[in-house]
Order: sequence, then structure tokens, then C-alpha cells
Amino acid sequence: MKIFAGIICALIGFTIFLGSLGGVLSGEIFWGLFTMSISFVLFYAAFSLFKNKPTNQNRGKTTYGKTSKESQRVQAIRESKNQFHYNIEIKELERYILMSIESFDIIGKSKRVENVEDRLIELRNYLGIISREKETGYFVNVLNKAYNKYTELYYDRKIPEEVKSILLNPENILSDDNWWAFVNAVLIKTLQRYVHYQLFDLNELKTERGRKNRVKRTMEKYDEFCYHHPYLRNHIEMIDLEKTLKWRYDNP
Repeated sequence: MKIFAGIICALIGFTIFLGSLGGVLSGEIFWGLFTMSISFVLFYAAFSLFKNKPTNQNRGKTTYGKTSKESQRVQAIRESKNQFHYNIEIKELERYILMSIESFDIIGKSKRVENVEDRLIELRNYLGIISREKETGYFVNVLNKAYNKYTELYYDRKIPEEVKSILLNPENILSDDNWWAFVNAVLIKTLQRYVHYQLFDLNELKTERGRKNRVKRTMEKYDEFCYHHPYLRNHIEMIDLEKTLKWRYDNP
């Protein structure tokens, strides 16, 4: 903007200067000198505008300095946000790993089929989240950190190697065939634990009627399970379980 104003002043001053020369030459000396002085003022103004124009070097330094500081500030904020999200992601991943281990433990011990079915739904969601984080550079470290934390929380529990293998490669068990094979095996084992628990102290019941009632309720639970999971009834483990129940009912 200053350059443009300087150019305008210079042009106007030059025009007036030419006019003042014409006035002096034509005999109008006073008027010519007066207009010439005006042209000099305009020349001085134009010169001042050109002189005060910042050099490219100075302007570059000023802009660079401001840009550099601004870039550093933006970069610092960006790195702070990235670190925050990184910490959140690690804590979330560790939490899902711990919840998965806990779910495996409950599934492996529970005698209630309903509880195990709910846990299996949750477990599949956890493993899906863990699977998506597997390709990150911090996955194995977080996995080991979660193992150590679980051991500290439950010093009397040991994480089975099978569980560790699943958590290391969760995508394997999440394929449909592998998942439903796993679910079926878990449900049958849960029912087996329930039946064995009901029959374990059967002989401690004093009356034959009491023993028959206990076996009958257990058989009803078995039939309810088969009603909801008819495709499992022909498994060898289920056939053996049914034979055991019938024998115990006939021989209280």
C-alpha cells in the first residue's frame, strides 16, 4: 500500500514540476517557483514512503519469527492432545484385556448357564475391541502389563495359557466357526458342572424321596437346556450326562 501511495505522489510531483518549469519559462516566475516547491514536497513524500518500506529480508524475519512461534505453539498443543489420547487408548485397551480375563475365569467356573451366556456376549465384544488394537505398536506391552496387573489383583489365580493365546490372536476365535465351537463347548461344560454339583452330595440327603426330587430338578434343568440348545443334545458329553441323570433317578 505504501509503495502504491509513493508512486502516486511521485507521478503527481513530476507532473507539477513540469508545469512549474513551463511557468518559469513563460515568465510567471513566482507561480512557477511556488508550484515547483509543491512538487518537491511530493517528491520528498514519495521518497519517504519508499524509504520506510520494509526490506524483504526484514519482512521475512518478522513473518518467520511469528510463524515459527505460532507453529511451535500449535505443535505443542497437538502433541499434548496426541499424548492424552494415547494414554486413554492404552488404559482402555488394558481395561478390556482385564475384563476379558475376568470373563474367561467366570466362564470356566460358573455353574449357571444363563450367566455364562451373558458373559459370552460381553466377551465377544471385548475381544473384538482388542482385535482392532492388535496392530498398534504398544499392543504386546499393554497385554503384558494387563497380565501383571491381574496377577497383582488376584494373586491366587493363574491365567491359563489358552487364554493368553486367545488374547494374543483374538481374531482366530472370532471367526464364526471357531466362535460357535467355543461357545458350544463352554455351554456343555457349564451344564456338566451344574449337574455334578447337584449330584455331588446326593447321598447325604437322608430320604429317598429327597434324593429323587433333587435328581428330578436337575433333569428338568437339563431338559430346559436342551430345549434352548437342541443342536447340542446329540453331543457325546450330553448323552453321557443324560444317562447319568436317569441312572441316579432310578437308583436314588
